[in-house]
Amino acid sequence: MGGDTPPTDRTTVLNDVTQGIEAGVLSLETAVRMLQEAGYPIDDVAKEIERIQKRAFDQAARLADATGDNGAVREYLGLPEADPVSKVPLVEPGTTGAQDSARSDG
Repeated sequence: MGGDTPPTDRTTVLNDVTQGIEAGVLSLETAVRMLQEAGYPIDDVAKEIERIQKRAFDQAARLADATGDNGAVREYLGLPEADPVSKVPLVEPGTTGAQDSARSDG
């Protein structure tokens, strides 16, 4: 099959894939495979999916809203784990760190 598909058929496949993804009736894996089989220049389906997902910010936002799991969102986008957040000392009520320093210096 590969690159033997006529351009008009490729356009039809692209439209079918787009509609199938938008309607939620095609998986991304199936859609990319269909494009590859229609002759689109996709060498590696898995790598193509990874590239698509790295740009899929709307879907990542929905994943974050649905799960509240930032780790899952970072994984979906292909990002490394976030650095741990260090503890920040809190200022005691009624004080402002800068004023207290000035008092102790003078």
